[in-house]
Amino acid sequence: MTAPLRRLAMPRFRGPEWAWLLAVGVFAVAVNALVVTLNPPVPRIHDEFSYLLSADTFRSGRLTNPTHAHWPHFETMHVIHQPSYASKYPPGRGLLLAGGWLAIGTPLAGVCFATGLATVACVWMLRAWMPLRWAMIGGLLVALHTGVQLQWGASYWGGGLAMAAGATAIGASARLAAARLAAARQLLLSSTLLGVAAVALAVTRPFEGVLLLAGSSLVVGVSWLRGEGTPWGKIATRVLPPLGVIGAFGIAGLLAYNHAVTGEMLRMPYQVHESEYGATPLFLWQTPDTGHTYRHQPLARYHLAASMWWYDHQQSLSDLVTMKAWLTKCSLEFFLATPVALALLATGWVRRQTLWPWLGVGLVVWAVSCGAVWMFPHYLAPAAPLLLLALVAGLRSLRTIERRLPSGRRWITPSLLVLHAVVFAFAAIDYAKRPRSSWAHARAAFAQKLQQTPGDDLVFVHYADDHNVHDEWVYNRADIDNAPIVWAREISESADDRLRNYFADRNAWTVYADEQPIRIEPRNATPPAIANAAASTPLAGG
Repeated sequence: MTAPLRRLAMPRFRGPEWAWLLAVGVFAVAVNALVVTLNPPVPRIHDEFSYLLSADTFRSGRLTNPTHAHWPHFETMHVIHQPSYASKYPPGRGLLLAGGWLAIGTPLAGVCFATGLATVACVWMLRAWMPLRWAMIGGLLVALHTGVQLQWGASYWGGGLAMAAGATAIGASARLAAARLAAARQLLLSSTLLGVAAVALAVTRPFEGVLLLAGSSLVVGVSWLRGEGTPWGKIATRVLPPLGVIGAFGIAGLLAYNHAVTGEMLRMPYQVHESEYGATPLFLWQTPDTGHTYRHQPLARYHLAASMWWYDHQQSLSDLVTMKAWLTKCSLEFFLATPVALALLATGWVRRQTLWPWLGVGLVVWAVSCGAVWMFPHYLAPAAPLLLLALVAGLRSLRTIERRLPSGRRWITPSLLVLHAVVFAFAAIDYAKRPRSSWAHARAAFAQKLQQTPGDDLVFVHYADDHNVHDEWVYNRADIDNAPIVWAREISESADDRLRNYFADRNAWTVYADEQPIRIEPRNATPPAIANAAASTPLAGG
């Protein structure tokens, strides 16, 4: 590799540090915006619809929504209707999407912002161990990461916000661990950011967040107790007060949210959902609860079969090892789908002792997370920056080894970085060309077609007996009565007629979601002109 190409792959970053942080964040946002513009994502996974419900609620100025009079028609996955109508998830992701929705007019703006925030937070975290040049290289690895940009950044349920919170918590904790070397102002900033990150983890990934914070606190505590000259006075006046104040506000906010949604401060929406619908336990040592009565077959099949499959396939030791090995492999493929991953082979030559306890924290988070039934890449997002830390440390170690070689052979590290960008470019092109022919695109096309016809609509969704429970059409806006389209489950002729009469001023339809092509029929006394307009173009699906 020629010298100009090496300088391009591994540039020098001179000037104010804040300017480079801002630049790499803007770059990550721009890449994400380009990705979702070339092939706009539509909600497909149950979780995405639930997060969008949360975002729609917050952007309307409410913490939750009143229970609808005909709520059994609107039951669906990951949503509660009693004692109020809301997402089961913590509010962090919904607040992020709502912010983007209000600011730019689309919740995807919140997704892009989370990607930029995660990139900036990772650079700031890396600066606790290495010079700006290497920290910026780490940030560019995130900004051009296929998983972060093309999966998390192209959906409504990614881990960008949790990754940003995790990186901030790790970076702040590393700076606090070196308290004796830090100025009082830096201690105040680090403790403030740690408090904010802890709250962000509590409202995004609370379980994994607690594991990360516990491990980080242990490393910080040991460092303070073993170090000489620990400034206990500064810790008492600059570290503990911000943590206490921010933590108190965060806890108060969560308690207020719980009370608004569930009527009880100490009862989370997630708990309400699981008590009403959940059959599969969260942890492997818990017992399934299969005594629920479900009003709709898709919900029963989802909770008693599709979800329970994960629990059932981890009950023997051999099945447990196989499943956790596969889930770990999926996470590693997500985070390390890059030629730069080869640099991990050089991480063992890293001699900085302050690095290894933090990498150990990441291993602990992974190990304890194995006790949960599910363990997907976005679950591990809070600890993902520690894998980035190991990766960049390996690159830096590899570069140190290369410097012992003749000038013409110092090409391995810059070549890996160039290949990382090339792999991302090809993956992005592949994503942009991805066909828009899934059931989710068919649902979105149907909704768009209805909105082009006069009046609002009520859509009854009819499923076949072999319906795939992961292809769920029945999700609604926060304000159901004033939504342009209301999606409903069929219950019985009399119950459906009551709902039809409740929405008497709407055009009513039945969509046969599992037919090929998807079939749409007017329901009851829908004006023929409107029926013809909506049915004029067949919908693809599958």
